[in-house]
Amino acid sequence: MTPTTQPTIIDHETGEIVPAQKNRAYYVNRIKDNYATVISLGIDIGNHLIDAKKTLPHGEFEAMIESDLPFSASTARRLMSNAKHPVISNRAYRHDLPQSWRTCYELSHQTPQELLARIESGEVNPDTTQKEAIAMRGGRNLDALMTSQSEEWYTTPDIINLAIEALGDIDLDPCSNSYESPNVPAAHHFTKEDDGLSQEWFGKVYMNPPYGSARPHWIEKVITEYKSGRVEQAIVLVPARTDTRWFRMLKEYPRCFMWGRVRFNDHANSAPFPTMLVALGVDIEQFVFVTKDTGDVYTSL
Repeated sequence: MTPTTQPTIIDHETGEIVPAQKNRAYYVNRIKDNYATVISLGIDIGNHLIDAKKTLPHGEFEAMIESDLPFSASTARRLMSNAKHPVISNRAYRHDLPQSWRTCYELSHQTPQELLARIESGEVNPDTTQKEAIAMRGGRNLDALMTSQSEEWYTTPDIINLAIEALGDIDLDPCSNSYESPNVPAAHHFTKEDDGLSQEWFGKVYMNPPYGSARPHWIEKVITEYKSGRVEQAIVLVPARTDTRWFRMLKEYPRCFMWGRVRFNDHANSAPFPTMLVALGVDIEQFVFVTKDTGDVYTSL
């Protein structure tokens, strides 16, 4: 028998040859083909943003995003994060990754080695959801962290990325949860066993101190290390407790009072307190730019 071929016509809008009778399979294939370009286009946009930030005069990059582009500064940061990641931006792995730039952004917090291992094992695949990608960032039981009595409140990816955008990179996390699977992608980590309060700090620091009676000591420490010159810049995440002594210790530094209550990794519960980011030594224009979609920045007169 001679195999039959499906009749075709020319689509007058696109000039393409298409089936005369478009069926479900036709639409599925076309949509999948087009959807597969989403990540490629997102990487291209991220690379353009990275290049623009390096090339444009001071202030123009921020003005471009504010006035000329159809997305927010937070979206720009995420697209740039994807473009910087050597696995996510590598076309060789494009069909192994979820076709969602938001999900890929959550995966971008993994090291290249971690992400490649998860791709090879099949844990990361085109069907991986954003929620699953978030869960891969340590697999912590967030329910245990959501009481006001807990001293450990791990920073969420969006806030970590704000800190990275403000600092450029993070040299030290003095309050790290772990060496092996740190929550904050710093070059160096002090864990509870190291007793970060007794160490000399250095470089660009991100600090989310333990909550509780020890917090004032950490605030004193970061200010001392910054004023000594050992710490160049620091971003500090703490509750906005305006009635405390340690809050007043930070009054000379710009503070971003975050809108609403921080929700940890899209979890059902939010932190039972307002939160602020404090910038020590960070360019004020950069700090305002990276936090403008997050909260209001105030400085003391």
